[in-house]
Amino acid sequence: MISELLVENKKVLSIAIALGSVAPTVIRARETEELLMEKEITPSLLEEARQKLSQEVKPIVDIRSNEHYRRVISGNLIAKFLRGF
Repeated sequence: MISELLVENKKVLSIAIALGSVAPTVIRARETEELLMEKEITPSLLEEARQKLSQEVKPIVDIRSNEHYRRVISGNLIAKFLRGF
């Protein structure tokens, strides 16, 4: 999911987010990356990133999962990952 991340003093200096299984092809979440760049990781920023990524993905519906699930999980994963910093 995160292919590049550089955090210093809780501030995101560089981030690249790539996702599979949430769109017809692998996507890069550039809007979410832009939201996070040069900002301190706070609970409110995590919530903004969760919401932005959930909106940015374009999930397909198939026998493995539905659109709602893939949107929720994508947002939750970015928030959970960044919470560790």
